[in-house]
Amino acid sequence: MARMPPDADDARTAIEKLKAPSAETELLQALCGTFAVKSRLWPAAGAEPMVTTAVARRRMIDGMYLEEVMEPAAAPDPPFNRICYLGFNPLGRRWEYVSLDSRIPVQLMYELSVEPTLGEGSTVTLYLPSFSLPGWGTEVTGESARQRREIALGDPDRQAMRQYWTLPAAPEYLAVEYSYERLEQ
Repeated sequence: MARMPPDADDARTAIEKLKAPSAETELLQALCGTFAVKSRLWPAAGAEPMVTTAVARRRMIDGMYLEEVMEPAAAPDPPFNRICYLGFNPLGRRWEYVSLDSRIPVQLMYELSVEPTLGEGSTVTLYLPSFSLPGWGTEVTGESARQRREIALGDPDRQAMRQYWTLPAAPEYLAVEYSYERLEQ
C-alpha cells in the first residue's frame, strides 16, 4: 500500500503550529495603532479619581503578542511609561497579560485568564491573585490586594480596560479604568 504524502499541517513543527494565526491573534491584530487614553485611578472605594491622559501605541510582536506602550499625552501630566503585553497561549488555552508601570514601580503584573474563551462583548477577564499596593500617602504600606481585570476588545476603535481590586476584609471595587479611542492605524 502506497504511503500518502503528509498533510501540510502535519509537516509543521509543534512550535510552528502554536505560532499559526488564530481567531485570538486576528482579534489582537485589529487593535494595533495609536490611541488616546483617559486613565482614572481610585485609590479607595468612593475616593475621587486621579485622572491622566495618555497616548498608547500598539503593535503585534511576531504575530502573537499585542504590545502596548503608553506615555503621557502632554504636560502637565508627569512623565511615565506603561508597557504591557496581551496574548493568547494556545498550549495553555488561556489569555496572558504582563504589565509594568513606572508610575507605581512595585512589581511586574502577570495575569491569567481562567477560561480560554472570550466573555460577552469580546471581553478578556484576567486574574492577579496577589499584589502589593505602595500606599497613597507618605508612608509605604505594602497592603496586599487581589485584582480582576476586564479588557473589552469588541470594537477595534474604542476599548475599555477595568481593574477591580479586593483589599483585605473589603468588597471588590472599580480601582482603575482606561478608556481608549483610536487616533490612527
